[in-house]
Amino acid sequence: MEHSRRHLVPAQRLVAEAREHFLASEEGAADAAGAAGATGAAVDVRAAILDSWRRCQDWNVSADRVEVRYVGSANLDTPLVENARPQLQQLADLLSGEPVSVILTDVDGVVLGRFTDDGALRRKLDQVNLAPGFAYAERDVGTNGIGTALQRNSTVAVIGNEHYADGLADLACFGAPIRNPVSRKTVGLLDLTTWHRAATPLLAALAAKTATCIEKTLLAAAGQRELALLRQYHATCRRTDRPVLATNNDVMMMNEAARLTLAPEDQSLLLAQAAETIESGRPRTLFVELTDTVAQLECTPAWSETGLAGCVVTVRFDTPVVDLGAVPRRGEVTIPGLAGSSPTWKRCCGDALRGYRSGGPLLLVGEPGVGKLAIANAVHRYHAPERFVDVFDARAATADAWLHHVRAALSTGRGTVVLRHLDLLPAEILPNLLAELRSVAEHSGDRPGPRLVATTRTLDLGPGFDELLDLFAVTVTVPPLRQRPDDLRDIVPVLLTRLRPRDPVCCSPRAMNYLLRGRWPGNVADLQAALSCAAQKCRSGVIQPQDLPPDCRAVGRRTLTPLESIERDAIVNSLAATNGDKLAAAKELQMSRATIYRKIRRYAIDLGR
Repeated sequence: MEHSRRHLVPAQRLVAEAREHFLASEEGAADAAGAAGATGAAVDVRAAILDSWRRCQDWNVSADRVEVRYVGSANLDTPLVENARPQLQQLADLLSGEPVSVILTDVDGVVLGRFTDDGALRRKLDQVNLAPGFAYAERDVGTNGIGTALQRNSTVAVIGNEHYADGLADLACFGAPIRNPVSRKTVGLLDLTTWHRAATPLLAALAAKTATCIEKTLLAAAGQRELALLRQYHATCRRTDRPVLATNNDVMMMNEAARLTLAPEDQSLLLAQAAETIESGRPRTLFVELTDTVAQLECTPAWSETGLAGCVVTVRFDTPVVDLGAVPRRGEVTIPGLAGSSPTWKRCCGDALRGYRSGGPLLLVGEPGVGKLAIANAVHRYHAPERFVDVFDARAATADAWLHHVRAALSTGRGTVVLRHLDLLPAEILPNLLAELRSVAEHSGDRPGPRLVATTRTLDLGPGFDELLDLFAVTVTVPPLRQRPDDLRDIVPVLLTRLRPRDPVCCSPRAMNYLLRGRWPGNVADLQAALSCAAQKCRSGVIQPQDLPPDCRAVGRRTLTPLESIERDAIVNSLAATNGDKLAAAKELQMSRATIYRKIRRYAIDLGR
């Protein structure tokens, strides 16, 4: 191990000179691989590193400083985080006392968690914002063990001066992608970061081994869910000879009675109702109008030790006489799985549904977090629940791997292809993607292919993108949450069920009033983060105003600076701690009574007491 470490460090001076030569030369991409050191010795820059430097140069990534994008609090309520946590803790315990940090990211390179007990290393990571909520994608930060490993979709070591940005040169990073064990799509990354002088190739092997262990845990959890669903499906089939269906995001089963008695369009309708039950996590009994009859559905969630496993639906045709006016008719069925009942939201969903039904490419436009991907998934489930959805994020687009996967899905798929974040598509990828989409459109009459849906934050995509937008037959604008506040009454219970499926919690009317007055610049993502905080603080089963984050209890309309936000939160927390006693809060904050009154008015703080 010491021999390997000694071998890594001396070459750093030569790598640094090769990097400087690369950055200084107009032909750096061609010359860096054989750059000479001061002694005349040559160093071969590894191909993976040189390719990354070239990408960073094309993307105009800063080499002089570390520029990291903060994307906000990450969603930790995911199978990746849940199943990786024991492995990460075990690895952190193993490395206790060593200057190594264990880091988990999502597929976009956003840091989800960081574990280290080395104070000096922790301070360095804070200095370069290698911390939860920050994105270490290669396009943002340059060559690094997280972003470059995700870009290459393979285990990568980036040591010392191999980093593109100067501020990372004293670190060594070893990143290993984590893949979904069923679909084999990358879902995250395990990274080990240390000082470059402490680097050893064994850390790359350790990262890869831990990533594999996490994948096995994910597989076991998926197996538990499917086994629980299968058991409940078989138990239901043994109790009845009626049509029975069972489904989750990956599996769909139906018995012989369902196959013989239900038309394909009826099966789609029932699976859509099952998806809505999965979304709510609660059993439901309802009447629906099928092709030539009215049926009663009993939708029962299936649970495993790892959470919600799916839903089993039993169909009864021998139902009592019901009022058909109360039965949802086929033409009036809203899209199951999408919470919201405001006219604005219903109109948006109806437009998306009609656009999808038309068969042409559908473009969903709206701010981040408004639910564009949720709509795309919901209209797919409504029309073709038995088929797959392939989602491709344009933020990760490359001229080789990304386009290859998109091409394969468009040419061989039969479900839905979703292109996310079209507004972040690199300009150099545009011509090839445009050619692929045109080819699909030209041959669409020859054979049935997948439906195409894309999402974008804006229609102002810059030069050259107009031709791409012209390919989409239907464009639907998804309204932000602030334009449909009444939908929060439907959305909040769904989010709280996701956050605490086994320990129900609800929102008090006073707390709901605060949520209704919020601006929610990040839309549903911001709302979920606020509810997650409140659900953790709530102990009674009913969220009260004091359980909400400080920014929810200040209802001012002006956007605050970071310093003003800190000051507002301190005042809100002090008022909460002193039961609304303004004088006591002012004393605790060491400010005068006049000052705290002025700032309460300035920040529109109201604890609702």
